[in-house]
Amino acid sequence: MTYVLNNDATRETVSKVIDPVAEAMAAKKVNANVITVIGGLGASISAVATFPFGRFGLGTVLVAVFVVLDILDGAIARSRGTTSSWGAFLDSTLDRVADGALSASVAVYLLRHAHADPVAPLWAIVSGVTVVVTGMLVPYVKARAEAGGIAVSGGLMERAERLILMAAGTTCAAFGWLPGLYGAFALLAVLGTITVFQRINLVRKGVRAA
Repeated sequence: MTYVLNNDATRETVSKVIDPVAEAMAAKKVNANVITVIGGLGASISAVATFPFGRFGLGTVLVAVFVVLDILDGAIARSRGTTSSWGAFLDSTLDRVADGALSASVAVYLLRHAHADPVAPLWAIVSGVTVVVTGMLVPYVKARAEAGGIAVSGGLMERAERLILMAAGTTCAAFGWLPGLYGAFALLAVLGTITVFQRINLVRKGVRAA
């Protein structure tokens, strides 16, 4: 999945859709950092206000809208020539906030409701908590390694993959099929854990090679 989302052909296809919109916004002097804040906080607030209460249809649509803004901010900055270290830091930080809000919101729903659902045993709740933890660990390992001069990237579940699989789960729940949500989060938990260890192993190899 990582290859499908990160190969050059996919990036070129996405750019054909995103770049004209970003250029139009850049022409109107839209500030990329403002879009970053709106996208990150909008996705976070939308998730917190909907998912814990089982409003998966509305939540999925709102989060998707704000995630698109999150994609636009970098393209706007490049179009305006305003890319900066501060913008990159702000974008990365708000990505972590949004990721945490999304996974934690669904985990709260699972904690509140899954135990009463005979289809969802304890593993559904454990999966929700695990997704929250691994969602934070995957980017942390990368950031901590890069702070030490070791480049780390890749793995089974990078951010795009996590968001897509999470959206698939919440969409299933929106149509009343909760096992789809439980299954998506179980898969996220397993693949997220594997990704953490993949990146830790890359750091270990990088330290030995240094």
